[in-house]
Amino acid sequence: MNPATWFIIVSAIGALLVVSVFRQLAVDRFDALALRLGRTSRLVSRGKLVDGNHRRNVLLALTDSAFIYESSDGQSSFDRQWIREVEYENEKSVGIDNVLRLRCFSRTVEFVLSEQVLREWQAVLPAYAEIGARP
Repeated sequence: MNPATWFIIVSAIGALLVVSVFRQLAVDRFDALALRLGRTSRLVSRGKLVDGNHRRNVLLALTDSAFIYESSDGQSSFDRQWIREVEYENEKSVGIDNVLRLRCFSRTVEFVLSEQVLREWQAVLPAYAEIGARP
């Protein structure tokens, strides 16, 4: 084998190792966030933030006063009093994922959740659509 072939092989192995290390660091970071948020939250879980055609891994948390979601890009939150509608979708028969949809004034935020996590969220944050009313 010539030196260029060896360089390509070594570079590919190095790239795989770097990707593996970054994935493990991301998992460790989410675990640390879950532990930190879990102390003051009613529910903490993983999900995916729907951002156009992209889905980003996030950690979701619900406290008595706020809804928090945090990703590797940063944290966002809003007071629960600002949530005007909570909606859940899980129609697998028509290709719709398990979705938690929150509407705050003119903003809609969607999260894709696993089926088990969706049920947990439905238990602590029931669906409603009346302005200012909570079940």
